[in-house]
Amino acid sequence: KDQLKQSNADKNMEILLTRQAEYKTQALKMYKEGDQVGAKKSLAQCRGLDPMIEACKKGLPVDLSKIPPSLTAAPEKRVLSRQNTLPHMSGDVIDMGPSSGDAEEIYNQLVGDMEHQIELCKNNAQTFQKLGDL
Repeated sequence: KDQLKQSNADKNMEILLTRQAEYKTQALKMYKEGDQVGAKKSLAQCRGLDPMIEACKKGLPVDLSKIPPSLTAAPEKRVLSRQNTLPHMSGDVIDMGPSSGDAEEIYNQLVGDMEHQIELCKNNAQTFQKLGDL
């Protein structure tokens, strides 16, 4: 079990260091091109990973969902990975398939989804209010 934990820590460290290197490289490139604002933003993203890297070195768990997106992944790939999927409360992802139908049908589906979401929010608010968390 310790070996598995160490393996995950090593993987997390590799991901963090790779992402930090991507942002350092981008910051340097932007600086050389004269984009001071972009370089500062990239450097800030890079520096923002330092506390996570330190935590990982100490063996603490790291939430990789909080790291900035990869710069080397194709933008289309990042978008397509979420396209036509719907997160479900159970944690599963529901594939909705390619969008088909006319604009009115899609609009009606969106309205129905929004009404369902509002109802879920109301129920959650009531539940948390009963628990004293709201």
